[in-house]
Amino acid sequence: MCKNFLMAISIFILLLLLCGCESSTDSESDNQNENPVALQNYMAFGGYFAGGINIIKYDGTGHQVLFPGDSVSSPVWSPDRTKIVFIKVRPSVLGDLLIVVDTVTKVPDTIVSNVNWLVLGSSPWSPDGSQIVFAGYGSGPLSVYVVDATGGAATEILSNASYPSFISNDTIVCQTVDSGSPDGPTVIAKISSTGTGLDTLTDTPSGRYYRPTISNDRTKIAYIYWSYSSPYPHELWTMNPDGSGKTQIIAGNTITTIVKALDFNYNGTKLLAIPDWDDLSAILVATISPNALDTILSQNTLDWGEGIAAWSQENNSIVFSTSDRGIGFMNEDGSEFNKLADSGMSVDW
Repeated sequence: MCKNFLMAISIFILLLLLCGCESSTDSESDNQNENPVALQNYMAFGGYFAGGINIIKYDGTGHQVLFPGDSVSSPVWSPDRTKIVFIKVRPSVLGDLLIVVDTVTKVPDTIVSNVNWLVLGSSPWSPDGSQIVFAGYGSGPLSVYVVDATGGAATEILSNASYPSFISNDTIVCQTVDSGSPDGPTVIAKISSTGTGLDTLTDTPSGRYYRPTISNDRTKIAYIYWSYSSPYPHELWTMNPDGSGKTQIIAGNTITTIVKALDFNYNGTKLLAIPDWDDLSAILVATISPNALDTILSQNTLDWGEGIAAWSQENNSIVFSTSDRGIGFMNEDGSEFNKLADSGMSVDW
């Protein structure tokens, strides 16, 4: 009887241990699954002069510093929103750094360290998150490179080109020179991620096509055409990834200076553009269909400096940074400004 009692106690203890292990495993699994979901409503921003790479929720809570320090910019989320790629500027003799930081562990991984004047396009991550495309000066002219997201040797795929973005896992869209001269007209083109099959998407220019920007579902490309004819307008256009369906969204007489930021909202129905009018920028919000200018925000009213902006995930608000207001967001009609942080230069929601 004593043996039976001891055996019963042993079985009971074993069952308790097994239940405890399963509960612990389930809890750990739940925590791991929560991380990417929890970051859906976070914005990333980089403070060039101080502050490092940060994330914060649209309501101002959940602020975290992922990478401390200065001279950082251009944060862009990975497709699964578990990592952020960004640029750290260093003296040209050293080369800039392209860094990927994990948003959970906060562990940074330098994947490029020998290229100057790094440039990230609107969609530098491949859709599957395995590769990153960027532009910069290596041993020659400004060129487009592809590197594995985990690091390794970067491969140059096109010279005299910039603002590259993945339109699919194996195809990249960028702006490149039309005549072979770095100072000549530029076009929007696509090329494979291995550097083959260069295909020009825009017409033969008498000016410059620039800043190709990819919609979130990667079915549309927005871009600017800068005509060399007086009054030198900057026209906003969209097209399909194969170059078809070209549509003018904003006519040239609306924008008469360089557009320094361009972004689709999350459902692809609107675009925001930031022209740089004598360092006192505006935010232009355009509806894609019907093709019309929707709203002009903050024209010549804010000290933008290195100001930049992006749509939030809610579609009805815009996140932006200015020299005099820091990081904040507002409705697309310019109302209800809410400040989130005191400093920051580049933002990505």
